[in-house]
Order: sequence, then structure tokens, then C-alpha cells
Amino acid sequence: MRRRTQQEMDELVRLTGFEKVEQRIDEWGIFTVSLARRTA
Repeated sequence: MRRRTQQEMDELVRLTGFEKVEQRIDEWGIFTVSLARRTA
């Protein structure tokens, strides 16, 4: 496992047929959780 930029993660999500719906970041800006939905 390695760190990835948010831009890289967004691109991976898009390339696999999903769209990001929501993103939450902890108060220190270290951890991020994203919710994605499969596109039609």
C-alpha cells in the first residue's frame, strides 16, 4: 500500500466506471474516505 494523491484516486475511480459522490476528510487532513457510485 502506498500514499496516492486525491487526483490519482479520482482518476482511478473514473477509469473503473465510477463517479465520486462524496468525500470526507479527517480534521487533520490525513485520512480521506470517498463514496463512489457506478455509472451506467
